[in-house]
Amino acid sequence: YVIDTAGYSACFRVNQKQQTTVTKEDFEALTNGEFEIWDGLGSSVNLACVDFYPATSGKKNCCQYLAEKFCPGLNDETLLRDHAVCLCDDDNDIEMASACRHAYIPDITSPNMAATIANSPAQFTVTGGVELGKEGPAASEAALRLILDLLRPKEHELAPAGE
Repeated sequence: YVIDTAGYSACFRVNQKQQTTVTKEDFEALTNGEFEIWDGLGSSVNLACVDFYPATSGKKNCCQYLAEKFCPGLNDETLLRDHAVCLCDDDNDIEMASACRHAYIPDITSPNMAATIANSPAQFTVTGGVELGKEGPAASEAALRLILDLLRPKEHELAPAGE
């Protein structure tokens, strides 16, 4: 494999476009996780590239870190599943989206993400795309509005005690 390290300080990438001697089947095996990677490395697929990085980094781990920092005292093992939501759109977001309580998708940008959503529809809410009439920032705003609605107290929660 041709490995791209230019511009990366703590990771490297295998870009399908740069492969001159690797067969399509071998590259697909790499993207599907059929090759065992070294202990301590994580990987994700994004835009026909496979990114490799320290296993302690990545979007899911970043969400875990932020949730632990801003929600101290909650169970770290179930923190994301019970209390976190995310916005995402691509293959490199699937691990994070699957770990969170719910994922909002302003736009589906890959067949793999579409398949993931189809396999777990209760985990995802798609807020954009041509068929929904919202694209770009409008689809992201729709997702953020749904998240804010989750955070707003319900009418019955606003009533004073004893009423």
